[in-house]
Amino acid sequence: MRKRFSLFCFTAAMWLAGCPIYGSSTSEECAFDSECGGAICLSGRCVECASDLDCTGMLLCRNNRCRPPEDGSCRTNGDCSTAEYCDGSDVSFTGNCTASKVCSTDDSCTENFWCDENQTCVPQSGCRSSDDCGASEVCVEAQCRSQSEVCQFDYECGGGRTCVNSACTAFCSNDTECASGQNCQGSYCQPNPNECSFSDDCSDDEYCVGGRCLTDCTSETVCSSNEFCENDGFCRPSYEPVPLCIKDGDCADLHVCVDGACRTPCSKGNDSDCMMFDNQLTICGTDDLCYASSEASAECAVRSDCSADRNCINAICR
Repeated sequence: MRKRFSLFCFTAAMWLAGCPIYGSSTSEECAFDSECGGAICLSGRCVECASDLDCTGMLLCRNNRCRPPEDGSCRTNGDCSTAEYCDGSDVSFTGNCTASKVCSTDDSCTENFWCDENQTCVPQSGCRSSDDCGASEVCVEAQCRSQSEVCQFDYECGGGRTCVNSACTAFCSNDTECASGQNCQGSYCQPNPNECSFSDDCSDDEYCVGGRCLTDCTSETVCSSNEFCENDGFCRPSYEPVPLCIKDGDCADLHVCVDGACRTPCSKGNDSDCMMFDNQLTICGTDDLCYASSEASAECAVRSDCSADRNCINAICR
């Protein structure tokens, strides 16, 4: 089920026909090719390959990165067949498809393995839901993150986005408006864990990662404007909160900048101070700042806090 690595520009005749030797620079300093995550080191800079001739040994140029040919090497579990997992894969493509066992539930697997979307026991990595995380963490884009790293309310996401299940996400009317690995669910771009079973189900520049088709990356320049390059080497939809202010001067008069948001000060315990400014700000918090009642009584943080047919949107199950 592994993707085929195409061969091109091998002959001198094809070279003379206009096949370039090197691609664009990634602006990363290097001394050896091994420091470039599949790119090549040229004159102290990591440079994308443009043909197989740029790569050393048996490596082939695929998606501007030097990769192993199909010899059992893999990038993700999705590159392997059912009852196999990718053992030791990283951004440099050093993994190998390793025999495992077929499963129906996590209980079918040994310790530190869980059952993936292909009914195969694979090593546990990151998280699949917030149940896999600590008490003060939530699972966002397959990583356990502290609440300070993610959003809880819409105002933390800037214009054009809303907070859904602790991730700032875009509004949408169809799937094409969402980033890779997402689809449009109820007017919000949400992770699509049923997009693929194997990497062959994805386009040529994508890999099947946890049931989602994602592009591999070594820097942010590879990803689109609404994505980021995660530590696992894949472009994932951006989830980060957007600070509305940096300093008090960014806010209106008599307001202060606190944790990236403009806040209204109030005298301790005096809710009327808040309602003088905005009838939505009804509570004077213990930090002497005004809050909306919905902020003071947040109903949820992630989908699992709500009933099965609801998401956590702006801290309310909807």
